[in-house]
This record gives sequence, C-alpha cells and structure tokens, in this order.
Amino acid sequence: MKVDKLGSYTVQLVMMALNTALILSGSMVVATLLKLRGFPERNYDWPLLAVFVRNWGFILVILPAIWVTISISLERNAQSNFSTRSSLISGLLLFAGLAVLIIIVVVLANGAGSIIQVVE
Repeated sequence: MKVDKLGSYTVQLVMMALNTALILSGSMVVATLLKLRGFPERNYDWPLLAVFVRNWGFILVILPAIWVTISISLERNAQSNFSTRSSLISGLLLFAGLAVLIIIVVVLANGAGSIIQVVE
C-alpha cells in the first residue's frame, strides 16, 4: 500500500505557507512605512521593534519552520495524543500571535506613539 507522504501533512504545509506569507508581507509593509517616514535619513528616535522587523523580520520565518518540525514529530509519535486537529489549532495560534506582533509593529512604524490613541 502506497502512503501519500505529502497529503498527510497538508495542515502543516498550509499553515507554514500562511505564517510565512504573513511574516514576509508584514516585514515589507513595515519597511515601506519607515521609508515613507524618512528612515534612516531623518534624525528621529525610531521605534526599536519596527527597525528590528524592518532589518531582521525575515528571520521570524524560523518560527513556522520550528512549528512544522515539532508538529510533525508529535503527530508521528505513537505515544502522543497530538492529532491533526491539534496541529491546526496550534498553527492558528501561531498565526494569531504573529498577526498581533505585525499589527503592533505596523502601528509603531506608522508613527503612532501607542496603539491606544486618546481622542480629545
């Protein structure tokens, strides 16, 4: 009987693709926003997190790669109760965490001093 190796890890492939796309697109948006604000020419106290994501955001792609490795390892372990549903839920939690991080960094790169703005 032939086992479809790729089909059994579809959840991991899709979630890794989504997480990677989020990281790369978020890094590009942050770089664009900082460039539009004059980075690095103007003498300005740039938000460190936004500058880090602009320069090194692509390194965050390691997180989905680590998640895929752990998820597949746990699914293949016979003693583990980790299922495809668990992989999907943990992948969505990783996506949500990365989305929150990207939103915070985009707000910082856009020039807001805080995510919560006081309206007078």
